[in-house]
Amino acid sequence: MTLSSLTVTRNYAENKPWNKLRVDEIVDSIESWSSQVSAKVLDATDAYIYRAAGTDVPITDGGTGVSTLPTGFLIGAGTGAITALNNIAWSTFTPTVTLVGGAGNTVPEYTTNTGRYRRIADVVFVDIYLTGDGGAEGAGTGQFNIALPVAASASTPTEISPMGYVNNGANQWISHVQIAPSATTILLVLQTTATTIGTMTGADQNNATRSIRLRFFYEV
Repeated sequence: MTLSSLTVTRNYAENKPWNKLRVDEIVDSIESWSSQVSAKVLDATDAYIYRAAGTDVPITDGGTGVSTLPTGFLIGAGTGAITALNNIAWSTFTPTVTLVGGAGNTVPEYTTNTGRYRRIADVVFVDIYLTGDGGAEGAGTGQFNIALPVAASASTPTEISPMGYVNNGANQWISHVQIAPSATTILLVLQTTATTIGTMTGADQNNATRSIRLRFFYEV
């Protein structure tokens, strides 16, 4: 039924007083609803549904994989990070190296220093690759830290997990990652023997042939 047909119906009711009140109520309700909803549903050849007003997100004509949700979307009524799905595609970041504490520190430099991450709800998946002699070799007893793309959750348990591989030319180790609550960096720990682990330092990257490969996930 169109608004023009509603006008005809209202005019018809004017000549039948016993109908007029009820018809007026129905027409007023429909007109009120129509004025509030700015929606358009097109046929199959146009292939989209679009709600123009409010905060609704338009779905681009063309189907799956072409619409952009720049700030993510929410599940249910939640507004926090746990219920928001953001940045589902891989994003890049710079995994900056720092040496914490110790003495005689020199931060190693790499020709390849790449990081990427994917955040799904409150979990971040990270891929880090550092390799090549890009300048200074590592030195010192400072603890080896690498920047995270997103700060860890305050409820993240402090734990050490095997998450990668470290090479300094002369030695190769399984690398463990330690992430503390609210941390903005990870601490690297090396598996030096079958039963021994120890904190990685700048001196563990003191060779022109050096690389670090890490893959891990954590809570945010």
